[in-house]
Amino acid sequence: MTMIKSLLVFVLLLILTGSVTAAGTAPVTTQYVGSITVYTINWTATAGGAVSANPFDVKVGHVIDVKFVPGTGGDAPDADYDVTLVDEDGIDLLNGTGANLSASAPLLVVFDPLLLHDSRQNFDVVVANAGNANKGTVIIRALEL
Repeated sequence: MTMIKSLLVFVLLLILTGSVTAAGTAPVTTQYVGSITVYTINWTATAGGAVSANPFDVKVGHVIDVKFVPGTGGDAPDADYDVTLVDEDGIDLLNGTGANLSASAPLLVVFDPLLLHDSRQNFDVVVANAGNANKGTVIIRALEL
């Protein structure tokens, strides 16, 4: 019985404190527009300019496009910041197209052909070289199957 109590306390601590390995924040909001699902990830980097370990679920379907929108003013990321969209195996689903992004100009990456997602793995937006506590947004549009 003591082992079960210890396990329950451990699980509750994890829930209350969050993931100890997450870097930066990347809350995800989901909006449904007909058969299109829009995932909006508003990220804030750590003091070291990074965001990672904030996985989120994406429904079965085809990823249509991904838009990168840098923060503005004092929240803008440093020039040439990098964003990857990785699956649980660490594969960059953007195939490097999120490298060396502009600190002021948004970028739209369109998948042709569309990227099929079978929902077996979560996605994670990983940001590097963004600068201390800087911000941006990643918007993913997916066609549900």
